Amino acid sequence: MIRLGVLFILVLLIAGAARVVGILSFLIILGGIVSYLGDLLGSYFGKRRLSIFGLRPKNTGTLISLMTGTMITIATLGGAMLISEDYKDALLNYRKLKSDQESLVRINQDLKTNEEKLTRVNSELKSKEVELTRVLEGVEASFDRISGELKEAEEVRAGLAEEIEELRRDKEEKLEQIRLLARALKQ
Repeated sequence: MIRLGVLFILVLLIAGAARVVGILSFLIILGGIVSYLGDLLGSYFGKRRLSIFGLRPKNTGTLISLMTGTMITIATLGGAMLISEDYKDALLNYRKLKSDQESLVRINQDLKTNEEKLTRVNSELKSKEVELTRVLEGVEASFDRISGELKEAEEVRAGLAEEIEELRRDKEEKLEQIRLLARALKQ
């Protein structure tokens, strides 16, 4: 029994040092300790030829070996959950974490799809921008040409307005001359 107490204290020390040594080392050492404990128990029951649950001593040894293997697994899982919160979360929240991972994979795929669509739309917009820039340059050239023609037309209109005014003055002068001649003929 003293051996069991010493081993239990050793397990506690190892659990405390597990954060320093690392979880993998801790699990390896813990498995070895539990195996050693199982061997001690098997030897104890085997030497005394004791029986558990009314089984024959040979079957009792087999049962102790099975229980020791089970204890190794339980101790490994329990020790890992005590040492690492991440491992504990992974074991206890496996379904939630798996569904979260699947959701993230779907979201990532959606993001990639959307990124591809945005890239396609962006390239379409760039080509339309180039096309509209060409159209704008054509419109600006037409605007400049039409502005020049309009300026020329304004100059022509101004010139014609002056000519019309001059012709009007000439007409008035001629009419005045005709009136004077008509008065002179009457007299």
